[in-house]
This record gives sequence, C-alpha cells and structure tokens, in this order.
Amino acid sequence: MLPEYEFLKAARLDRSGPSRVDAAFAALLARPDVDPERVGAFGFSVGGGMLLSAAAVPGAALGRARYLGALGAYFDIRTYLASVVSGTQLRPAGAEKWTPDPEARLKLPVGAAEALGLPADRDRVVDLLRAGGGVLTGDPPSDLGPEARALWSALAATEYDTALARFDALPASLRDTFAMLSPSTRWSDLRVPVYWLHDEGDRFEPVSEAERAKAIPHGGATRLQLTRLLSHAAALGPEAQQEGPGFLIRELAGLLGFAFDLLKRAG
Repeated sequence: MLPEYEFLKAARLDRSGPSRVDAAFAALLARPDVDPERVGAFGFSVGGGMLLSAAAVPGAALGRARYLGALGAYFDIRTYLASVVSGTQLRPAGAEKWTPDPEARLKLPVGAAEALGLPADRDRVVDLLRAGGGVLTGDPPSDLGPEARALWSALAATEYDTALARFDALPASLRDTFAMLSPSTRWSDLRVPVYWLHDEGDRFEPVSEAERAKAIPHGGATRLQLTRLLSHAAALGPEAQQEGPGFLIRELAGLLGFAFDLLKRAG
C-alpha cells in the first residue's frame, strides 16, 4: 500500500503527517488478506522521516510492525534544515561540505515557512523563498511578526552551528511542529527494528542524518547500510558508474545482505 501525501507534493511540513501514515498502516493491518505478524513498512526520503516519527508515538499501529525501513530519510528536522541552509553536514569524522540538490534547497525551507502561523507572513516568506531558490539573505524585514523574523534569521544563516542554534531558539509553535515531525524526538521509545539504507552522496537528505540515528540506541536494533550504488531513490549515480567490478561486487554484497536480513526479519 502506498499512501499519498498532498502536503509533501506542495512542500508543506504538515503536523498531521505522522498520524496519516499511521492510519494508513492501521488500515493495512485490518485487511483480511494481511498477516499482521509479517507486515512491515518502508519509507522513502521525507516520507521515511514521517514514517519513523509516527512509529514511536504511544499506541501507534506502526509499533506492531515487524520492521521499519527507510531509504534516504531524515532524523531531525532541525539538523536537516541546518545542513540545507549552511551546505554542511556533521559526520563522525567532523564537519564536511554538503551541497543539497536545488529541489531540496528550495522545498525544505519553503516547508518550514509554511508552518508559520500568520497567513500574511507565511505567504510573504514563502514567495521570497521561491523567488530565491530557497535562499534568504540579510536581516528579516521589521514589519514581519516575531515568529517569521525568527525563522527568517535561522534560514538566512550560513554556518551550521549558527543555523542550528537559531532553529533551537525558534518560538515554541515552530519548535513543536519540527519536534512532532522528527524521529529523534521519540527515538528512544521506538521498539521496532529499523533498516536504514542511505546513499553516501545523497544530495536530498545528508547521510549524517542516518549516521546520527544509528549512533543513538533505541528499543529495537538499527541496521544502517551505506551505499554508493544508489542516487537517493534512483539506481546507480553517475560517479558510481565509473567504478570497476570490485566496487560493484562489494556494493551488491552489502545490499543483498541488507535485503536478506530484512526479509528474514519479516518472516
């Protein structure tokens, strides 16, 4: 079953996203042709973050899944946004440059601005973001409300640490929306095994999001499979195509091991 999210197509970060995906999974469990002991869920890109956000909510239907899978998902909206606006990701070896795809550079800041409460401020900031490819510069206009000015300052930051600090200092209304949509918020309460597949060169969600999730324990195991054989959700990016047979053998072996482990978990 593949739920459809109109709000994602419109680049909106909708607080109802996790509850919608959980309702879809509950409907799947209720079908007479489904064995509830052998069913799992797999989320792609931003939808993967929504899926993982939903699974740890108390009483969630997704808490009954045999496994949860993700391909190129995010772990925390704050760190994801900080990477997008600063062009930097924090990996285990330290900070490194990261160039987001133009679509991600536009849509994630627009999605954040769509969460603003005042319609006039929301429309104005969204229009300016769309006109600038997701980029805001300079100080926020003084005639914006305090919520919009705070978000403007965060989205205009060019350094990762500065951006993250400003996202952490946003008004509670925005912080609550980002927390509700972030798997990191309830990650420690998650009891379902997670299988996370992430392209090391992913330009839509930085691989650092997956690495942060793997580094933080939760009630179920996490298997993270990094690969260069995928380009976000598409097969074999252009750089990987230049590699020799040894690279392909290693990559395929890792992906097959990942797939067999997941299938075994699913019964």
